[in-house]
Amino acid sequence: MTAPIRETDVRVIAENVARGLGKKDISEDIDRVTLDIRLRDHIAYLVPQLRRKIDGLWRGSPEWSLMACQLDVIKRRVAAPTPAGDRAIRLTVMQLAQDCAWLLEQCGKGERS
Repeated sequence: MTAPIRETDVRVIAENVARGLGKKDISEDIDRVTLDIRLRDHIAYLVPQLRRKIDGLWRGSPEWSLMACQLDVIKRRVAAPTPAGDRAIRLTVMQLAQDCAWLLEQCGKGERS
């Protein structure tokens, strides 16, 4: 069983999500490749949290189907290698940031400590 998400983790993840979505400038000490790695790490941390929540739902319900499907899409996206080229990495980072934001939202504040 996984531990609840700590608020400090939520803040760090949210900050990197904001950078990935272009809502916060990427600082000089972090480039897009580093941000890509961080977002992939955040996703790896959040997936078990959501998996635990999904496992508690009735299998076959619309909510279960939607969440399980989206989780599978995210896992496939994360399994893909980091692309080469500035435009490709920028688009990948944006998508990973959106995935992180969705995972955080789905995990819910009630499960954070």
